[in-house]
Amino acid sequence: MFYRCAVCEKTYMNKGAEPIMSSVPYVAKLEDSYCCARCVDDNSGRGKFEGNSSSRGDLGKALILYAWCMMSSEDDFMSSEGYGYCGLFGRYLLFEDTSGFVTFSDEGTPEKAQSEFDRLYKDGMGASEDDAYISCDMGRWYVSFGGKELKVWPNRMGELTERRCLAAISLEMRRTGFYPNVWEEYGYGVRLVDRVW
Repeated sequence: MFYRCAVCEKTYMNKGAEPIMSSVPYVAKLEDSYCCARCVDDNSGRGKFEGNSSSRGDLGKALILYAWCMMSSEDDFMSSEGYGYCGLFGRYLLFEDTSGFVTFSDEGTPEKAQSEFDRLYKDGMGASEDDAYISCDMGRWYVSFGGKELKVWPNRMGELTERRCLAAISLEMRRTGFYPNVWEEYGYGVRLVDRVW
């Protein structure tokens, strides 16, 4: 049986027989994709994939997932400047942090992977600059929509409240026909606002 390394794209023969390109057996397999021992050896140690060095098989899986990522083969993905990248591949999540280091996690089932992906999304990893944001700093409310500050009118008593900010965003959504996610900024992060518009 022949197999092709998803990372270096060389073709090999299985079971230690004479290979087409080299005598390197595969180390990891995900679905119909393989990673050869040479690619694992070339990426072991310090560097981009060092967080996967617990076993050669884990490093091979990380390399296969990264190769899939480079071909845009994710089931879903998110990327933001402050968090990095997260790709969903069936039961696996692939992460690339803002420094370029790559790790993955095996969630066991696609449902658990989707649940973890959704949790990370809501915790701020899915935020983009085109979304709407609400923040309060020292009693003053700020609202941005699509990267621009949005004017919020105070209530009859001259106060700005979170409710008024959400109403302003809702009106702007209807006016523009653009319905982005709404995020609430707090401390050093953001969280998705669960509201029905």
